[in-house]
Amino acid sequence: MFEPIRCRDTGIEFRGRQTSHADPLYNCVAWAFGRANVFWWPDPWDPGVWPIEHDFTDYGLGAFRRLFETWGWRASENADYDSRLDKIALFVDSELTPTHLARMLHDGEYSDIGAGAWSSKLAHGMDVAHELDALCGPDRYGVVNCIYERAREPR
Repeated sequence: MFEPIRCRDTGIEFRGRQTSHADPLYNCVAWAFGRANVFWWPDPWDPGVWPIEHDFTDYGLGAFRRLFETWGWRASENADYDSRLDKIALFVDSELTPTHLARMLHDGEYSDIGAGAWSSKLAHGMDVAHELDALCGPDRYGVVNCIYERAREPR
């Protein structure tokens, strides 16, 4: 199901599958929350690019934790698939600075990729499906700091 691929934007090499063409209109944060038309990242110079009201004293983990809490997500250590839950993984670097978000896929999102795989938007580039640990490592997005989950909304 997954094969070696390389992201041109980041230079990251890993096992996965490209699921879209490059599109600079959105990033991994927006993609993890199901949006493909906006670029979200806590930015002290442009507070309009964060989807919730923010005090902008913390542009790191605190900003992300507040986003998840505001939207009803709870922290978990369980990265296993559960059809009743949506899950998002928060990646951080060695200094605990957020670097990336990935969301867990459910059945039917892609015809040949099973539930429990993860989906990511890589920088300004493509969307990919991958195993969770495929993007872990010092030359990639770091480590998974936390899995956030919430009850899956009816489709």
